[in-house]
Amino acid sequence: MTTYTIEPVRETLCGSFSREFAPVLTIQSGDSVHFRTLDAGWHLEPFPGEDVKWRQFEPRVKEQDRGHALCGPIAIQGAQAGMTLEVHINEVRPGRWGWTIGGCEPNEINKRLGLVETCEVLSWTLDPDAMTGEISMGIRLRYTLLWGFWVCLPMSQAFTRRIRRASVAVI
Repeated sequence: MTTYTIEPVRETLCGSFSREFAPVLTIQSGDSVHFRTLDAGWHLEPFPGEDVKWRQFEPRVKEQDRGHALCGPIAIQGAQAGMTLEVHINEVRPGRWGWTIGGCEPNEINKRLGLVETCEVLSWTLDPDAMTGEISMGIRLRYTLLWGFWVCLPMSQAFTRRIRRASVAVI
């Protein structure tokens, strides 16, 4: 059994799901893969402040990279349609920073909060060992991880279209 590591570089990142994407790695049954990826906004650093440009991963492909930064796809040698895919997730470890944003959009929640005309960003310093986060106001909170997207795209083009419209499986 082999262990692979996938880092967030242009060749391994995409921001959408498509069975048309070539695998970035082909593994054997029983192999392990360690992924490191970017945050939802493809940022390379903690929020630097309102008057400073927030660095994002570049270059991005307009149509392919319109969503969250995803690693993959990964192919499994010998896997065929109809087979069962068993995946073990041994650990999910957050980085040392994060952010929360409110406002920016004229939706109902932002209207009720009075955040339609502004964007508010809270920058968090994270302690992945203690699973706590602290913002600059001195507020420290425990957090739990939000599982991201895990998708297995079938061979059927019609099913792939339904997945794209239906928001994909979130675990």
